[in-house]
Amino acid sequence: MSAKNRKEELDAFWDIDGLMPAKRPPVQRRPGATDAVEIEVPSAKPQRDTSEAKLSHTVPAKRTPAPEAPIEPEAVFDMQGGLVHRVSVYPWRSGYTYYEKFCRDGEYLRRIKGKEAPHVGFFSYMPQYGQMTKAQLAYYLWWRENIIQHGVYLPADYSYILLNMYELINLPDDNPAKVRDALCRLWVAYHKDVPRLDRYFAEWICDFCLLHGLAAPVEQLAPIRDDVLAVATLKEFYLDCGEGAGGAEAYAKALLGFCCQYDYRKSKFAQGESKALYDQIIPGVLTYLLERGGAGAEILRGKGGVQESVITRDSYVAALCSHRIKKRIEVRYCSISRSHELRFAVTDMVKYTENRIRAHMGVKSRLSVTGLSDAVKKEMDAYLDLYVPKMKSREQEQTEQYERLYDLPATPLDLSHSAEIERQSWETTRKLIEAFEDADSDVQPAPVGVNHDSPAQPAPVVADAPQGDNALADALADYLPFIAAAAEGNAAAQNAAAREMGKMIDAVADEINEIAAEIFGDVILEDGEGGYAIIEDYREQISFLWRR
Repeated sequence: MSAKNRKEELDAFWDIDGLMPAKRPPVQRRPGATDAVEIEVPSAKPQRDTSEAKLSHTVPAKRTPAPEAPIEPEAVFDMQGGLVHRVSVYPWRSGYTYYEKFCRDGEYLRRIKGKEAPHVGFFSYMPQYGQMTKAQLAYYLWWRENIIQHGVYLPADYSYILLNMYELINLPDDNPAKVRDALCRLWVAYHKDVPRLDRYFAEWICDFCLLHGLAAPVEQLAPIRDDVLAVATLKEFYLDCGEGAGGAEAYAKALLGFCCQYDYRKSKFAQGESKALYDQIIPGVLTYLLERGGAGAEILRGKGGVQESVITRDSYVAALCSHRIKKRIEVRYCSISRSHELRFAVTDMVKYTENRIRAHMGVKSRLSVTGLSDAVKKEMDAYLDLYVPKMKSREQEQTEQYERLYDLPATPLDLSHSAEIERQSWETTRKLIEAFEDADSDVQPAPVGVNHDSPAQPAPVVADAPQGDNALADALADYLPFIAAAAEGNAAAQNAAAREMGKMIDAVADEINEIAAEIFGDVILEDGEGGYAIIEDYREQISFLWRR
């Protein structure tokens, strides 16, 4: 290529206009008139359609599909002795086959006895037999053999335990109760070492028992009962309603923990030495009601007018399971956390028991209880009268002491004793006559009871006010305006006195009761409809606080 052609080529490269597409030439319009022209268009009538075809403007009716027939349950179990009342097992929505190889391998390997092999680590999120090496499979068979034959649980990794769980729930067995117990022993054995398996054990053991109509393994899981209730979704399944002493006690504690709107542990009277009494009596009375089996037990077991709850759960969620054991489960049960009637009943029982404890301690204030029947109160009193009998009031004790002064001595009738009394009486008369003769020899002693000339008796000496009253008045000196307003039942004056002190009215009343309990021996204020009021039993005794 010549230099000239090369230079032309380079110049053509920078010719941008040559690269642009060619523009269309503008259309030349011929000039014409721009005036408006009126045009007449003849109106022709449309020809009538003589065909028989007609258009329908109605919307075609939609055909509603026929409703599907309700699915019948495969099995129905009426559970006894617990909060779970009825279980209905329904088939799974669709079938699948991707875990059938695991079941076939498990059926083959369950007949092989393990031989001693060293521990080899193994991990899988969803372990299966085909994922293990020869050494891992050998240790798994040896580990399983020790459990089956000797009940010895050798050290095992997370995946070995999970694989054994899959094996127990998937492979068929003629004795489901034996499989349930094996699952429970496996959980108890490795509970501390592998705690992250707890949530799987709690749900899958529950599913296994519900699918086979088995009772809850309360005794088998007794060593880890608190941890089971903490992680289980259906806590009611693992609670026994009190057929035995251990079950009744555990169920009573569960009711206090999950089904009570009042926490007695926060009471200001359940402190110090009284705390042990509260912790013994309140769970004890619920346990007693359950073991007694009367009206109180009917309520606590969810049969005394408590509304039944219904939930639906899928079996073996997040587990490797065959389509044969994958089911939908409907559970009818008494919920200890969602049943309002049961919550109100347990709360009233706890408050009623605390009122009896307060009465035993000599405390006047009481909690309101409105929902307990007389039959339930009578059952509770039978237990409470043994452990927290009612204390007599101070007035009753004083009255009884006064009446005892006039009781006849328990002495048998004896004439010699009467003669001695007469002799002592004449001796006393003689001494009195001699005393009067020494005082005034000119005055003859008048008969006893007729001496009108005897000198006037000195006026009795009035003792000073008791030291306890002075101490109480001094300790409550800053609160006297509030106490006077409480004695009058004046709520407005109480609010004014509390504002003057810069405190809330409830705080002032609590401080007064604390001081009175320490010095006087009991609280003196109680909460009423019109503010705080003086307890009637103590009104006259402490009236010196506002009548000065």
